[in-house]
Amino acid sequence: MKPFIQSALDGENVSIFAYGATGSGKTYTMQGTIFENSALLNESSGILPRTADFIFNEMIRLNKMNQTFRLSLSALEIYNDNIYDLFDTSRERSALTITFIKNNAQVKGLSWHQIKCKEDIIRLIREATNSRKCESTQFNDTSSRSHAIFTIKIDTMNKIGQEIQSFINIIDLAGSEKCSLNFLNKSKEEIEYMKKLQNEANFINKSLTTLGRIISILADKKSNKLAI
Repeated sequence: MKPFIQSALDGENVSIFAYGATGSGKTYTMQGTIFENSALLNESSGILPRTADFIFNEMIRLNKMNQTFRLSLSALEIYNDNIYDLFDTSRERSALTITFIKNNAQVKGLSWHQIKCKEDIIRLIREATNSRKCESTQFNDTSSRSHAIFTIKIDTMNKIGQEIQSFINIIDLAGSEKCSLNFLNKSKEEIEYMKKLQNEANFINKSLTTLGRIISILADKKSNKLAI
């Protein structure tokens, strides 16, 4: 992980994915014991707290070389093909839209929160995670029903006065799954709940298939056209 985070501190954009079936441990890999109050690392710490720890340790070292940094965090979820700000705690959240500025995709209206210490990022991730869509399924008691993207924005002023902006995207994908709809001896409420889970699974599986196709095309250097 450290080489990727170092690349971001050097001005490159980095994306890290957790991909796998429902219940395979993706969210735990990303967060680990994120809900502990301490920002100190332990053997159960996930990628997010380890990233925060490495960034702040490197910032201390680079500050001595006349480089300064400003960090901020955003968190969003993609639920049923709609984008929501995980820091929006209103009961009726509005879906956000994607805009393109100079060929760069940006989520219009997404909030950014300043990070001044390791404890800040732990607190913010905990707040965002509490807003994420989760349900009990036949595969997992707390199954993520959305894709979550935590983005750390790094604004750097290097020793020659040059301003550089880079991003670390840490992406916790919802797991692919198959839902068998057996309505025998089920109540009306149970049937509606099963249909809801099936609808969510359809959106999740479709988006994961599309993501796989995009990655395959990008990995194929012979491809010069992206057809989805």
